[in-house]
This record gives sequence, structure tokens and C-alpha cells, in this order.
Amino acid sequence: MVTALHLACFTMAMWLAASWLHLLGVSRIITTLLMLVAAIAYFILATRRVYGIGWLTSLGAWFVLQISTVVVLA
Repeated sequence: MVTALHLACFTMAMWLAASWLHLLGVSRIITTLLMLVAAIAYFILATRRVYGIGWLTSLGAWFVLQISTVVVLA
């Protein structure tokens, strides 16, 4: 639960930073891509450190989490 809260706070901070960059004139495409790459990288690094799993397993966990989010929101 603590890891999920930590990742959610990081993601919210990244969205805030991306919004500020957009207000400064940086393209929305660039800020979105930066946000996506940073969020994926941070998720993989955090899950590897907390749970001690491999790179591929962390990436798979991120992918499953994204698919389940889309299903829940749909």
C-alpha cells in the first residue's frame, strides 16, 4: 500500500511538472512523452527495489497494471 501511494504521488508530481512545462511553452507532445518515460522508468526502478524482482517482471507488472486501469475506467 505504501508503494502504491508513493507511486501515485510521484505520478501526480510529474503531471504537475509537465503542466508547468506546457505553460512555459514546451510542446504538449514533448511533455507527455517525458512524463510517460519518467513514469515507466520510476515504476520499474521502484518495484525492483521494493519487491526485488527483475527488469522484465517489473515491466510486465507495469503493463498489467495499465491494462487493468483501462479495463476499470472503461
